[in-house]
Amino acid sequence: MGRLTLKLASKVDHITGIDPSPQRIEVTHRKLTRMNLGNITFELGSRDDICRYGEDVFDVVYLNAVFHWINDKEKALENIYQVLKPGGKLGICTADKDHPFTAKIIATEVLRKAGIIDEDINPSIPVNTVELDSLLRKSGFRVIEIKLKRDLRYFETPAKYLEYVELSSFGNFMGNIPLSVCEKVKSGIIAELNKYQTPKGIESVYYDLFALVEKSLDNSNKKS
Repeated sequence: MGRLTLKLASKVDHITGIDPSPQRIEVTHRKLTRMNLGNITFELGSRDDICRYGEDVFDVVYLNAVFHWINDKEKALENIYQVLKPGGKLGICTADKDHPFTAKIIATEVLRKAGIIDEDINPSIPVNTVELDSLLRKSGFRVIEIKLKRDLRYFETPAKYLEYVELSSFGNFMGNIPLSVCEKVKSGIIAELNKYQTPKGIESVYYDLFALVEKSLDNSNKKS
C-alpha cells in the first residue's frame, strides 16, 4: 500500500488515503516516518467511509487495484461523486474481466484436471470496458478515457509469483479450495508456471483497465 501515493506526494498539496487493513496502514505509516512526508494522511476505512469527508471536498480521487474488490460498485461511485469538487477527476486502474491474469488461468485449469470446478479461484469482481463505461456514465461522470493495457510482469520463481498473488489478493487466492487438496493444487500450478520461464524470470501477463472521468461542473449529469 502507498507506493503510488508516495510517488505523487511531491506533486500535490495533500493526499488522504484510506484502506480497510490496519496492518497495511501501519506499514505505510512506517514508510511515511522514514521519508519525513507531512502532506500525506492515511486512515482506516472502506469505500463507504469516504462520505465522512463531506461534499465537494477533493480535486482528485483515484482507485488503484481496488475497484475489482468492491461488491456494490454503483454505491461506491455515488460516494466518490459526492466528495469530488465540481470538475474534479476520478482515476481508476482495475483488473479486466475478459482477460484473467496468467496464474488464474493456470490455477483454473489445474483445478479442472483435479476434478474441482471453482469459479471463485480469485474472488474479485472485475468488469470489462463496456461495463465500466456504463457504470461511470450511470453515476453521472463524464468519461474522458477508458483504455485496456497489457502489462508483462516478471517474477524470480513460481513460488515468488504465487506469494505475490496471495498478498495482492489479501490471501483470497484459492481461499475457497479445500485444505486437503490446496498443496497439491499449488504444486501443480508451480509446475505449469515453470513453463513460463524466460531470461527475465517467470513471465505473467496482466491486463489492466484505466479510466479517467470527470464530475460535471453543474452536476447536471448526476444520477437522480
